Amino acid sequence: MVARVPESQAKKAKRDEALAEALTVSLKEKKAKKKAIRKEIKARGLKYAEEYAAAKQAVIDSTKKARSEGKIFVPEGPKVVFAVRIRGINGVAPKERKILQLLRLRQIHNG
Repeated sequence: MVARVPESQAKKAKRDEALAEALTVSLKEKKAKKKAIRKEIKARGLKYAEEYAAAKQAVIDSTKKARSEGKIFVPEGPKVVFAVRIRGINGVAPKERKILQLLRLRQIHNG
């Protein structure tokens, strides 16, 4: 004798099965997409590493060339500035005041 299953349970089982299948498909797609993104990020990182190594080698070569010619090579310094406001706004010229606004240094001790 075969046990009868209520129609609502049969529908739920069928729906759950379809949802589980859709979930596995979406997980596989996500996994493949993540793998492709990781591969792209790795390639980008290797490109940057090569670029940094080339820049480092260029500085070394320039230093050696300058030394052989009897000159001095001065490498570029960093291009980032961190400014902290230590004075108030009173007595500051308008142009400097505008510069402070553009740098978002409106309050004392902002950085």
